[in-house]
Amino acid sequence: DSTTPTADACRALVIGSGSTGSLAAATLQRRGYSSITIANRTLAHAQALADQVDGVALGLDSLPAAVAPAQHVAATTAPPGRLLPRPQLEAAVAGRAAITAAP
Repeated sequence: DSTTPTADACRALVIGSGSTGSLAAATLQRRGYSSITIANRTLAHAQALADQVDGVALGLDSLPAAVAPAQHVAATTAPPGRLLPRPQLEAAVAGRAAITAAP
């Protein structure tokens, strides 16, 4: 599909910096993603993982702004509540072909 960007032109967002987030970030890096952003509750943990994959670290308070420019989002954390309220998620991905989100 000519409208699908190649990995080297893709931006990825990994939410969570634990073992699954680390695996996701490393896989994205190996696949040649041009930009990997790590968002985590603890900024120091996000920064440690971002340093490993030449990425950018954000706190979860920056999550709404980080979703919109990302072509791929890997949510690798299981918080007690929603990380991003559905209306904010829908606004961030408005205009995309498809969205899958829990009700």
